[in-house]
Amino acid sequence: MKVIAHRGFSEQRPENTFTSFDYALSSGVNSIELDVRLTADQVLVVIHDDTVDRTTDGSGRVKDFTFNELKSLDAGSWFKNEAGYKDQIIPSFEEVLLRYHNKAHIYIEIKSEEITIAPKLKDLFQETGWPDQNQVELGAVPGLSILSFNLDQLITTKEILPELEYGYLRFEANEKDMETCIDRGFSGFFPYIGSLNSDMVGKAHQRGLYVGAWGAQTDSDIEKAFHMGVQGLTVDNPVRALSLVKLLQSQVEN
Repeated sequence: MKVIAHRGFSEQRPENTFTSFDYALSSGVNSIELDVRLTADQVLVVIHDDTVDRTTDGSGRVKDFTFNELKSLDAGSWFKNEAGYKDQIIPSFEEVLLRYHNKAHIYIEIKSEEITIAPKLKDLFQETGWPDQNQVELGAVPGLSILSFNLDQLITTKEILPELEYGYLRFEANEKDMETCIDRGFSGFFPYIGSLNSDMVGKAHQRGLYVGAWGAQTDSDIEKAFHMGVQGLTVDNPVRALSLVKLLQSQVEN
């Protein structure tokens, strides 16, 4: 089971920042998940919320800021009331692609509904040399995958970037959404860990789907995912999860 760093090492660093991604990769985790949105001047930036209020010292909707305006915000000092990360900014997605080129698998969650996101992604991939055409399997390192709860965004992006792999994020695991993945050519099914059971994972595997999961918070969540056969698990503390996965794997092998 592959451990995926949720917004980087988000338990110990401010989420979706370079320090969070760097810390995850330097800790031995080679898969990171991040969120993308568009600014007022159509720059793709890495931020989860539709506003900057929670994770910066600013206020307002991301789409109402230009990229230069966003760059002036402090995206680190909010974290656990520490000023040690005040140098962190909201990165552009282009900066992330350049910084981690050939170093990781990046799971890109499209958060917003703008129809211009997919063409922007395509342009950036071409400009930065992503993806390597031999490394597009879901989860392969290096590589890129597109995730979203928004079915229309997945469909649109797949039409524009058919060479990538896609994962459908869901709050509940059900067979109807699995069939949607099959019908639309999405190779990944990514429901909330609390909605999964072994039977559901087995049914997904029977359909040839890669099963990922999100929302794991405890060791029991990680153990549950491992024993069910989940292939990718998004976590806030990837080092703790990786250590536990290695222990569980050694127990199986012995």
